[in-house]
Amino acid sequence: MGFVCVVACDVDNEIKIVVLRLIGVNVVILWKEKYKKTNSFKSNIPFFVSIYPKYVILYVLYMFNLKLNEFWRNISIVSGGYVISQLIVIIAIPILSRIYHPENFGLQSIYLSFALILGSLFTLKYELPIVFAKEDKESFSLVILTISFSALFSLVFFTLFLFFGDLIFNYLDLENDLILIFSIFVTTLLIGLLSALLQFNNKKKKFSVSSSSNIIQSVSNALGAILFGVFGVLKYGLIYGYLLSYSFSVIFLFFSNYKTLLFHYKDYANIKNFKSAFKEYVKYPKIILPTTLFSILSAQIIPILLQILYTPTFVGYFAMSNRLSLLPSIVIGGAIGSVLRTEVSILENESKSIRPLFLSLVRKMFVIGIILYSVLGIISPWLFKFALGESWYNAGILNQSVVLYAFSIFMTQCFYDILLVKKQYKVYFYIQLSLFVIIIFSLLLGNYLFNKNPYHTISFMAGCVFIVLMVSLKIIYNFSED
Repeated sequence: MGFVCVVACDVDNEIKIVVLRLIGVNVVILWKEKYKKTNSFKSNIPFFVSIYPKYVILYVLYMFNLKLNEFWRNISIVSGGYVISQLIVIIAIPILSRIYHPENFGLQSIYLSFALILGSLFTLKYELPIVFAKEDKESFSLVILTISFSALFSLVFFTLFLFFGDLIFNYLDLENDLILIFSIFVTTLLIGLLSALLQFNNKKKKFSVSSSSNIIQSVSNALGAILFGVFGVLKYGLIYGYLLSYSFSVIFLFFSNYKTLLFHYKDYANIKNFKSAFKEYVKYPKIILPTTLFSILSAQIIPILLQILYTPTFVGYFAMSNRLSLLPSIVIGGAIGSVLRTEVSILENESKSIRPLFLSLVRKMFVIGIILYSVLGIISPWLFKFALGESWYNAGILNQSVVLYAFSIFMTQCFYDILLVKKQYKVYFYIQLSLFVIIIFSLLLGNYLFNKNPYHTISFMAGCVFIVLMVSLKIIYNFSED
């Protein structure tokens, strides 16, 4: 066991980087490299060094005898973007919590649930194989297919909701208005565009662009929501903030890749290539799409059921608690997942074992998760009251139950791609189906057993989800060696 550190020095118009492993009093050089100080050097060096290039940096990167290879350098780039974006979220939340009411956050949660469920399904999951495609013409064709299906189904959804939206919104005890429907429609379309462009970035290993996109999304979301709230747009201010964030992120990703996309368009844009890609990866809408449906529903069905069972205020409590508790999953799990998808695919193509990488990541995420969520669970009531205001104290109480649910997500979310690479589609499907059923069953049963006490119900659900996801982690382990 030891610490791996990075020392960066500004010498003779060069950035000299040395990676050291410190074990007791012994120092071992793992990796060293030089970078010329040009206008573009920041995009080529690890994120954590590029922040402060003119100074000597001693940066403790990770523990447990890890080797700093390309995989971990890419994670550092992506995680840097996630860290900054979520810091923005953390800074913005105390401001937003004092502008908006819990019921406003509840409405935002319902809007996001519909948008994320539908937006993820409307792509037919053709964005997933963009990273795995062996030829450029396939990856480009998949980008076009993803965007086309997203636009088509978003338009169909908008038309149907104009005529039948009353039935759904009345059941949820929500006002059916054109603004909410149109907001969901636009968001589903933007999700499709964002999914395709992000996967295209990962395919090209342009992780710094994806990292910047996360930052832009967080900044525009926070500033937009604050400004709308300041000017009195309280009912839909949080929703408009999300619309702005998705829009700016899509625009940034497009202009970061427009030369490549236009080049591919000239070379590969023909019906033959689109048909070939559609047939080659038809298993994704046939097999992966139902799996994704239950995966998305598992996360987004909770606020919808809470809206039916309890009050809009409690939905707001859960939305805020869930948002904060999932930050480690977004920052750490999201960063690892973005890079792991590509790394696992490479290992599989080279007939190398995935298990060592899997076990290494699980051990480190367990240690990090236990520490983070234990502390968060203990201080939640005080933290919510202090940071968000007196009205959010009950959300802090609720968060003591939500942390177990969030820890379960943190431990498992980035490893499902192993099942996809191993072509264990049915196993992945049954895991997500089981999770979806357990969430619904535990919420309904908990509501009955605990006499409609929402806090006890959430605790019961969190415990059930924890058991299911730990079993799923063992299943992934079993397939990591095959």
